[in-house]
Amino acid sequence: MKNIFCIDLEDWYHQSLTPQNIDKLTPRVEQNTDRLLQIFSDTNTKATFFTLGQIAQRHPELIRKIQKEGHEIACHGYNHELLYSFTPENFREDVKKASALIEDACGAKTRGYRAPSWSVNDSTIWALEILQELGFEYDSSVFPVKNFLYGMPHEPRFAHQREVNGKPFWEIPPSTFSFFGKNMGFSGGFYFRAFPTGMMKTVTNHINKQEHPAVFYLHPVEIDRGHPKSKVNLRDSIILNWGIGGCEKKLIKILSSYEFVTIENYYLKEGQDTNA
Repeated sequence: MKNIFCIDLEDWYHQSLTPQNIDKLTPRVEQNTDRLLQIFSDTNTKATFFTLGQIAQRHPELIRKIQKEGHEIACHGYNHELLYSFTPENFREDVKKASALIEDACGAKTRGYRAPSWSVNDSTIWALEILQELGFEYDSSVFPVKNFLYGMPHEPRFAHQREVNGKPFWEIPPSTFSFFGKNMGFSGGFYFRAFPTGMMKTVTNHINKQEHPAVFYLHPVEIDRGHPKSKVNLRDSIILNWGIGGCEKKLIKILSSYEFVTIENYYLKEGQDTNA
């Protein structure tokens, strides 16, 4: 069965959410993404890249390279500002600005959106209406868990179509597993780096037996042992940096064990068999 892999295309300094004075910071997104593209090529993986408009603005040639290699380019907002600070109109302008930069770089329409740090929750669910109005066909921002920063644990664990503005609209959540009645993440970010490969494969196999794809995600910085460290508290430092030394090796093992396609190719292609 096919599964889905996503990259949140941002630089190391976006870990601090909305950093200031980025022109004074050394970018590392190109070298890290080039390494990811090589790994994807070696494992015959196609991925969805949720791209910040700021990255498309600063590195348009990188966006073109990603698209040329057969990956999907989607939208991640402009500069990693969380939706909690937006009004609906501010959000609309942010997405329009980001999409314009991304589409100018790659020459194709962005069909999907993912909010920075999964910041679509009960207080910002209005964002889905705006995305649908702007022509997006799916969202991947709702994480069906609950922690200190994000989460909607009452939402479905698997991809589904919900009614937005009276029309069907895909929601593609990252994969989770149920543990004593609570949903737990495993397929990306800190979860991916913290859990052993065997455990992730066991959960993926279980999800596939239920005829659903597992939806994985990472950030380019997570395979970069030498990146500068953001100035954050101890809790956030552990979340951001734990397991980075072994992440690339783990990534290669997971990609070599399954077939991965883009969200676009799995859910939006006409006639696509989503249980293939």
